[in-house]
Amino acid sequence: MIAYQEGQTIPILTVGQTGGSTLLQIAIEAARSADRPVVHLVFQRDYLDDYDAFLRQLCIEITDQLGKEDQVIEFWKKNQHRLLRDRCTNYLKQFLPALGEPKLLLAMDEVDILIDSDFGSDFFGMLRSWHNNRATAGSLFKRLDLAFVTSIEPHKWLGSRMESAFNVGDIVELKDFTMDEIRNLSLAYGFNFDLTRLGELMNLVGGHPALIQAALHRIFKSQTTLERIVTRVKGEHDPFSAHLASLFGLLRDNDELRNGLKEIIRKGDTEERVFHKLRKLGLAQREGNQIILRCRLYLDYFRSQLNV
Repeated sequence: MIAYQEGQTIPILTVGQTGGSTLLQIAIEAARSADRPVVHLVFQRDYLDDYDAFLRQLCIEITDQLGKEDQVIEFWKKNQHRLLRDRCTNYLKQFLPALGEPKLLLAMDEVDILIDSDFGSDFFGMLRSWHNNRATAGSLFKRLDLAFVTSIEPHKWLGSRMESAFNVGDIVELKDFTMDEIRNLSLAYGFNFDLTRLGELMNLVGGHPALIQAALHRIFKSQTTLERIVTRVKGEHDPFSAHLASLFGLLRDNDELRNGLKEIIRKGDTEERVFHKLRKLGLAQREGNQIILRCRLYLDYFRSQLNV
């Protein structure tokens, strides 16, 4: 549980299906339970070709969620001489004094989608400036808390770490389960599996939280056994089939990702941006100087499906 405090910046670094969005929701609920205003933004690909439109829509969304009167278009016209990030910053500053004592939590999910935009660096620099401004006496940004989820540190694409909002604050990095965590979860389900058999499960799916959970839940429902799972006995109760089919569906019509996955299987490498997208899906990871698939289950499945 995240204990909500004032004046925080919380970057949540995660990969596919390790619970980043869930942890962000915990922070949101903690803020709301403390009667603090919250704006929850889930970034999508809308307006990624137009920074002006993106920031205007961001301000409109903040206005709507705070229940304030929409003055974005009028404010934008009056401040045409200012930089876009300054317009957004000054627009937000209008609301902070009006909130009174409670501090505003701005919670953002999927922010690293902006890496593919032309303005990602400027946007993340704006977030960093909001964080830095808290150090100034009397700054309104002491009334603002930031929490956001990203699948990887975007400064690797965006240049200077000094402009990154992802290497400051109370960084939370979500990782795959360790063997001890897998055993503890299995015990919580009421199982006392042999460590050798649990090791076989980990050898198959790594520490992938969603896959570990799917396996244990299917066993708990008495629809299969751990032995059948680790030996990959196929059947209607395979806990991974729907997950694998969903991932393959995402790749089927995406030549870039499909070819990138083939490159990883064949030679342990692919373009950095393609790797980032596959990592975001939870499919690939870096190990030393190589890029590999996240677990043996993925390697076996996609070798077969892609005829590699």
